[in-house]
Amino acid sequence: MAIRKTEGFVLGRTQVRETSLIVTLYTRDYGKIKGVTKGILVPHPRYASRLQPFSLNDIVFYDNPRHELCRITQCELKELYQPLRDDIDKTAYACYFVEFLDSITQVNDANEGLFDLLGMSLGMLSAAGDNEAAAYIFQIKALSLSGFMPHFSGCIRCDGEIRGEIHFSNALGGLLCGVCKSADPVAASISTGTVATIYYIEKADFDRLSRFKVRGVVRKELDRILKGFISFHIDRRFKTLRFIEKLSGRNAKIREKKECLVTT
Repeated sequence: MAIRKTEGFVLGRTQVRETSLIVTLYTRDYGKIKGVTKGILVPHPRYASRLQPFSLNDIVFYDNPRHELCRITQCELKELYQPLRDDIDKTAYACYFVEFLDSITQVNDANEGLFDLLGMSLGMLSAAGDNEAAAYIFQIKALSLSGFMPHFSGCIRCDGEIRGEIHFSNALGGLLCGVCKSADPVAASISTGTVATIYYIEKADFDRLSRFKVRGVVRKELDRILKGFISFHIDRRFKTLRFIEKLSGRNAKIREKKECLVTT
């Protein structure tokens, strides 16, 4: 067995014994790994972290090629992202980020770009007032870095430049021009503003997106397009996404009550 040292974000954890966990982490050097920690839930000098969800940790583990689970022997907390834990809405989005990353990655397939993206996205979520904008940016960047990104540079059927009517096909994974729309009768219409927004987010440096705003029709279309594409191509039911939708409904009702109080 080889000893490894790296840093990793906690994607998920399951308690298997009174003091032990099975943990999924996304690491800088080795991609996604799954490991077992023994005795982590009791005070121990080797464990300066409790491996909380979406926290960043320095870890030491033994890699056994013959076994699915590595053995994590040390872990030290680097960043807890406490502001996210103090706000239930931000907690939900942070949990969605790690659940989404877990769904699009394979074990032992390193991608340092995805590792950095998750760290920057959690930082943006900590500071940003617009949780949904941070989520759009994370999803588009993650799809691009993982190879799942739909085709937005032209018509996916004829490869021609799209002018006028534009549609997006979940099944084909990209845009369709008016002539090729018949290739997918259920392809949804999409505005040029939304196409330009997606393309900009995909290509722009992350630091240029720190104050990026998404409003109106573009916001609604982004939400519809991303949810539809991800649901079609990623075979996973996102528990955190359903929870976010419930929170959004709750928040909308709270806003309505406040508006009623102001106008009466």
